[in-house]
Amino acid sequence: MDLLDDDGAALLQEALDTLDEDGINETDPFDLDFDDSGASISPDDLLDNTSEPPDLDPLSLVDGEESHDGNSLSSTDLLEERVTAVRNGEDALMTSVSDFTSILSRTGIHGPRHLQTYNLKRRAVKIGSGGQFTVYKEIPGRFFGNEGLVIKRVKVFLSREGNSSFASGSDYRQRLRSLELEVLALSNPYLRNHRNIAKLVAWGYDYPYPDTPVPVLFVEEALMTLTDLLKIDNERLLGSQPQDVRHQLLLDVVSGLEALHRLHIVHGDVKPDNILIYKDSAGNEKVPLCAKISDFGVCVDLESPEDKLTIDSYYGTEDWRAPEASDYARWQGDAFNPDVMFRFDSYSLGLLILSTFINRGEPVKLKMSGEEPVEVALFMLREDATITGPLRMQIGKALRQLLATDPWKRSLASPELLKLDTPAFSSWLAVAQDTRRVAANVGIIDPAHNQGPRFWYRLDPSLLAELEQQFAESRNDLSLRHAGDVLLGMAQCITGAKPSYLNRLLTYITEAARSGYSPARAVYAQLMHAHGQTPAFDEQTLDKWLLQAVAEGYLFASPSSRVTEEQLQTAKQAFRDAGGFCTDSFTRKPAILAVARDRKRAEEWLTANKRVVDINGNTLLHVAAALGSIDVVQWLVENAKMPVDVPNDNGETPLYKACQAGQTNTVYYLLDKGAASSITTRRDKLTPLHWLITFPGCSTRTVATRFIREGGADVNALMVPERTEEGAYAARRNFMAH
Repeated sequence: MDLLDDDGAALLQEALDTLDEDGINETDPFDLDFDDSGASISPDDLLDNTSEPPDLDPLSLVDGEESHDGNSLSSTDLLEERVTAVRNGEDALMTSVSDFTSILSRTGIHGPRHLQTYNLKRRAVKIGSGGQFTVYKEIPGRFFGNEGLVIKRVKVFLSREGNSSFASGSDYRQRLRSLELEVLALSNPYLRNHRNIAKLVAWGYDYPYPDTPVPVLFVEEALMTLTDLLKIDNERLLGSQPQDVRHQLLLDVVSGLEALHRLHIVHGDVKPDNILIYKDSAGNEKVPLCAKISDFGVCVDLESPEDKLTIDSYYGTEDWRAPEASDYARWQGDAFNPDVMFRFDSYSLGLLILSTFINRGEPVKLKMSGEEPVEVALFMLREDATITGPLRMQIGKALRQLLATDPWKRSLASPELLKLDTPAFSSWLAVAQDTRRVAANVGIIDPAHNQGPRFWYRLDPSLLAELEQQFAESRNDLSLRHAGDVLLGMAQCITGAKPSYLNRLLTYITEAARSGYSPARAVYAQLMHAHGQTPAFDEQTLDKWLLQAVAEGYLFASPSSRVTEEQLQTAKQAFRDAGGFCTDSFTRKPAILAVARDRKRAEEWLTANKRVVDINGNTLLHVAAALGSIDVVQWLVENAKMPVDVPNDNGETPLYKACQAGQTNTVYYLLDKGAASSITTRRDKLTPLHWLITFPGCSTRTVATRFIREGGADVNALMVPERTEEGAYAARRNFMAH
């Protein structure tokens, strides 16, 4: 900042120092939450009680199948925010439609579908009920469009408080919590297409009465539960090798549970009733069925969100709970660590495995005077003559690891627990690894193409009307205030309603900026000027907002009489130094960032035989390149002998990461070492050339020239977005319209 005068430097420093402060605002419950040390809690931290990521399980199916291209905040982040907030006791009451819509806009789930003319009472039959949802199935042959789906409706009292709208009532808002975690988890990129997680297809509203919209989820329909499958009447469905099918279904269960645990989700009620059975469309006679986990996340304290997690947060079913989960005296005060709930799940998993093989899915009683539960379980296993040879030995090993008396000595869920050198296991592994990408439902917008502005531009008019009504009511009830991203989305949504839209647009933009939402702050002054309006904030505040936005990636700001070019360049460099447009999970792991910035720590880290730093396959070289840590990059390439073009799971090289952050010197070094700039990413076929906008203007020409002459870049390289049936249809429709 030596180039700036005292006043300019002070303003810029204030903007940079308050990035996090202004970004975390009580009116926006979806900003990042942190633990007491200021570090975001990663899935790896939660599972291993360490800031270092664990070695990835070679059998794990949670390996980042879908990579993120940085265009939007991923739902992984949303899920982390939600769980971290609950763990820290900072989980505010949802503001009904506003907060729910904020989640939907960032997950991209298709909807809403309105069951208004024919509501669920008229079009469907009730097939199940739990503590949070009632499940319906449409009457076959009478209605079309929801074939192969069941509809889960949130349980809510159909009443209203005073003159407020039904959707603003406290009970309605409380019940939305049941929906929140379900949507966040099922739309998470690591779970959305996971073979062993029930698939969320769409969301919508049921209307028990014309003015009472109740949220519903449309989820793929199962054949039956594991409990029903194991009944003697359904023995034929297990085929000629029933033990092999049981083994494969349990592999499905541990794979799905592992995926949940990787994302901070404690199932809380592992039992056969919560395992759904499907005909495996990608399978064959060797893998005829597929098990999927449903109804998870009940451990998150929805009834008492103002409190941190306690032993009471783990519900479970008595016959399937770990014995210590009912020993409330043992876990009072500081004795309770929420991480132990993952080990409660492990115990329930052990019971489920044993029950599946020896008791047709019914509870097994392991409580016996003077005996450890695991010894009782092993005795039961030995007494069952139908289980022989290697399978019995492997089940026994798994039970020893899952049913240990000390919860901290129990293993977490992993297919490794049931790994066996048999044709049944090999067939399961082949199908599991090949079928994680599931064909999209016809007519459903891919969530990847229904986020952010694209979500708001196609927002259903009835939902916009509900949001606007709630905004009006929020003037008298501050708990109903909208989040900043929702307000900006509403402003985008109404821009086509000329000439009556202007006052509403400016109102929503102003309130979004006031709430602390950085994208709204970035464009606020320009919008007010364009419409000849006087801003509601003083000039110094507007200048600070602009510099904050630039330091967060808004690269289109121009210097003015108050904000100099030097200030803008310094703010842009702060953005680059933080990793630029890299949105990988490593950018939220302070321990990894610290290692990547320190050559000595990087050497120590690699000495521990650790290679990848996150679930997307990024290496320490990717991180150092993104941060512009040239000395660490040099050491990793020259001393640690890391391949200069080592790819992550999306085919992104260290050079690509350096380009996402505009790290000029790092790019020059990697090119000197032979890095190729012709390599494209697997998703969207992006190249380093596509990121020229991130570099300082003075170096853009040189960088581009070197990419082409030395790195082999194709100047005509095109981005190729993933195509879906919906996308192809929309393209044809737009072409015909013009």
